[in-house]
Amino acid sequence: SPLKQDLTVVQPFLRCGLLQQEKDRQHRGLELITSKNFCSHEAQGSCLNKHSEGYQGTKVTTGIMSAEIVDKIELLCQKRALTTFGLESDLWGINVQPYSGSPANFAAYTSVLQPHDRLTVLDLPDGGQ
Repeated sequence: SPLKQDLTVVQPFLRCGLLQQEKDRQHRGLELITSKNFCSHEAQGSCLNKHSEGYQGTKVTTGIMSAEIVDKIELLCQKRALTTFGLESDLWGINVQPYSGSPANFAAYTSVLQPHDRLTVLDLPDGGQ
């Protein structure tokens, strides 16, 4: 059965070292595009792999995760982000909830652009994202 075979037998491209080449590329590079940042294996393999809708104290509990625990984790992440960037909580709001890449990029843009500012981007084949 293919399910019991070594993955390098079932997927020969793994023998070519393509996955290792991609890992090496990620370790050598610095991604500055918000939606292209790399997620750690620890985060990907976490039991917190479901989203919990709402802000702290207002989450709807669906039985998938404990809203109380998720609230505590989000608060910890917010405090760490504020500390990392030397920000004061009464001046800055930090949203650590997961989104798709588009809102992440939009948040990064709006943090540095004013209304009606122009943004120049490259077309995808020319190196754009």
